[in-house]
Amino acid sequence: MLTSTSSLYAAAQSRIAEGRDPREVLSARLTESRRLGGFLALTLKGPDLPGVADALAARYDTAAVSLSAVFLDVLRELAEEQSVRWQALLKADAKFAATGTLGAALAS
Repeated sequence: MLTSTSSLYAAAQSRIAEGRDPREVLSARLTESRRLGGFLALTLKGPDLPGVADALAARYDTAAVSLSAVFLDVLRELAEEQSVRWQALLKADAKFAATGTLGAALAS
């Protein structure tokens, strides 16, 4: 189940208004997702959060997966397969981020 941070925040606020602890609600969601063999995607941001994903994974006997790391690993493999220099790919990506224009090389 994918949930945006704003919807999680709104849900937490409503749980607080109902007198329910949002940490208990999240704990129940994690437990139920694991019990059903599914997953619950959490977005963790910020320099103040190192170790949170691993702590949650240990507490709920699950595996923390960094989708950013998975994405970059696959992108590096694809770049090697296509004989694209990694630095050239990063430069094209930076240009796209700055201008919004997708160059032909990056588009391919």
